[in-house]
Amino acid sequence: MIRQWADQRSALPATIPGADADDRPTVLRFDFEGGGDEDLRPISWDDWFEVFDGRDLVFIYMEPSEGEERNTYRLESAER
Repeated sequence: MIRQWADQRSALPATIPGADADDRPTVLRFDFEGGGDEDLRPISWDDWFEVFDGRDLVFIYMEPSEGEERNTYRLESAER
């Protein structure tokens, strides 16, 4: 479901440069096409999901209203 959500929004898995531990990303983001966020570093889907699963995160997103595009999401700890 996460990858489908991202694909529908032309978003690619990414992290923040320098936010790595032992060559593994620690901060997960999406790089949206045309978003202009040059501070993101692309990573593979495998790496993205490895961190997502390893940190026991949940993906929370807001459904857009009809005719509206929305890229609002959060990654939260499943324990919260």
